Amino acid sequence: MPWPSLTLRQHAEDAITDLPSLRNAAEKVAANILQGGHAQHKAGGHEKFWQYREYQQGDRPQDIDWRQSAKTDHIYVREKERQNPQTAFIWCNRGKSMQFKSAHAKRSKLEAAQILCMAMALVFERADEQIGFLGGGRAGRAEAALSKIGQTLLEPSDEVLPDAKALSHSQLVLCGDFLKPVEDIRMTIDSYIHRHANEGVLLQVLDPAELTLPYSGHVVFEGLDDAQHKIDNVAAI
Repeated sequence: MPWPSLTLRQHAEDAITDLPSLRNAAEKVAANILQGGHAQHKAGGHEKFWQYREYQQGDRPQDIDWRQSAKTDHIYVREKERQNPQTAFIWCNRGKSMQFKSAHAKRSKLEAAQILCMAMALVFERADEQIGFLGGGRAGRAEAALSKIGQTLLEPSDEVLPDAKALSHSQLVLCGDFLKPVEDIRMTIDSYIHRHANEGVLLQVLDPAELTLPYSGHVVFEGLDDAQHKIDNVAAI
């Protein structure tokens, strides 16, 4: 399912430490996504007509609207609203690396990711989708499902890549810094594609310092796991 591109606006200066403050920040992001759009319009097999679109390979010939097509040089099909709600699963890396926050950031990577995930949950819920946290049990709808996702987002976890089953043909939102080896990430994503044929998106959340590396000279980097990495010349990286 396509959704509008998202620019994260860091609205609150305070840390996201409880569900009400997380929900408040996520509401502001979700409002930016939904502004000007109709959350209920999704293509599918319902009887209600939604819109015309150009014919594509794989479309059924009986869906072609010949009267509309005769007005132009293109062939159009009648697209209808989807009747049955789909399922969306959200996953967020809540490991130690996500707690990093440089002097250039307003919030940690974890706080930003929590807001993003909660905002996406709000968008899916308002589009009448069933929503759940990946690995957190069955998906649901309405306020109960949103509260469960929010509470899970605030719980600590050592899982840095998702490792849970999802329903077939469900949609996935995977959010984290994804600083693991690329091959590990590729294997994780491929496993979901091959097992479940899911649609979805991977959201990478990074600190400004990780993007620009604003250091010079000899630097000792201390990891959140107490590991140290000595670099003689950071500019050479």
